[in-house]
Amino acid sequence: MDDYKQNLEQAPDISSASVMVEVSIGQPSSIKQDNRASREVTDAHNATTGSAKVKKDIYSSPMLKEIKNYTQQVYAMHREMTLPYSDAMGRIVPTSIFPEHKRRIAGECRNEFFRMRDLVVGQYQNICDKAEDVLGSLYSKSDYLSQDAFYKKFRFSCVYLPVQTNKFHADLANDTKAFLVEQFDKFHATSLGNMHMDICSRVHKAASNLVARIDFTDAEKLANPKQHKLYDSAVTNVLDIVNMLDDFNITGDTNIARMASELRTAMGGVTPDGLKQSEDYRMETKQLLVTSLTHSQQGIYYETYSRTYLQTKHQTMHRLNCICWASENCYSRRRDGYRQVVNRSRVCQAP
Repeated sequence: MDDYKQNLEQAPDISSASVMVEVSIGQPSSIKQDNRASREVTDAHNATTGSAKVKKDIYSSPMLKEIKNYTQQVYAMHREMTLPYSDAMGRIVPTSIFPEHKRRIAGECRNEFFRMRDLVVGQYQNICDKAEDVLGSLYSKSDYLSQDAFYKKFRFSCVYLPVQTNKFHADLANDTKAFLVEQFDKFHATSLGNMHMDICSRVHKAASNLVARIDFTDAEKLANPKQHKLYDSAVTNVLDIVNMLDDFNITGDTNIARMASELRTAMGGVTPDGLKQSEDYRMETKQLLVTSLTHSQQGIYYETYSRTYLQTKHQTMHRLNCICWASENCYSRRRDGYRQVVNRSRVCQAP
């Protein structure tokens, strides 16, 4: 138990190096259940009421689909620039990335979303008129909002907040404050572990993909050029990850710093054209990546605090000397409900 408390105390304060951000985007739903048609289907097939449901696209608008696709792109961009912290509180953006996040998400993306909203709202009556022709007898005027209500369904919120610490200023009894501090420290340590895992997951996903993509000889490429085609994105994805590691290492973790340094060495001067043209260059780069990833997986967890709370997920890299950098077998259940890592690395036994 003393070690458990010590681990919590060593969890770093990230409030000066990061900002909490929550992005929420919404639009009117196009999909609506048709209860009458659902009953007709079940009756026609002698099925139990409620066993089948008919859903219809009441707007059938390409413009709404474009807005939905754009929303997914914004969320993806937001996730790429941030780290997970709390499902309820939002994500973490490092202070070094904050100006760019604010410019792109709260500025450019928000403006573009509302520009698209204004276009579709301007066409709302035409969309409703066309829906009657598209849906036929499934059309029901009661399904449709007024233009003003439709307009208000669009929302784009990007809220920045300070990162919370375990300093509680509420007028509470000392034992109550102690309880709150302990609860927050548990939560904070778990969140830091999740952040660390997210960083390492991104690195390993991009780097192991590149290793697989460059693992071919010139003779193999000549025999099957389509199978061994190397896309520029496989290289640039790794370079982008390497460039973001320093910004995302808001805890100053030595393992992440070492991983960044080794990957920067491995990818130094690497270009897509160079890898495409030289077999020796591919093999050298592959070996450097394998070595750096094999080393980095040894320190994949925080040495103290997140080792107590980290909830791991299975990630097997069969192309990288069969290293399992996080395994479902690496933790045991504690009585207090948290997972404790008991074995930080193992050799994968999978074929």
